[in-house]
Amino acid sequence: MKKFTIEDYSIIQPYLDMADYEGYNSNIVTMVMWNHEYHIEYEIHDIII
Repeated sequence: MKKFTIEDYSIIQPYLDMADYEGYNSNIVTMVMWNHEYHIEYEIHDIII
């Protein structure tokens, strides 16, 4: 797992776009705003189909 930072925006945003979910808890602004409290982490895996 990698700690989320604002510098990760370009990595995270395509996945949020693909999810096509517009809830407040799945946008980059909310993640940045609450990261100090919830210590957001992420992990990306290659999917083989």
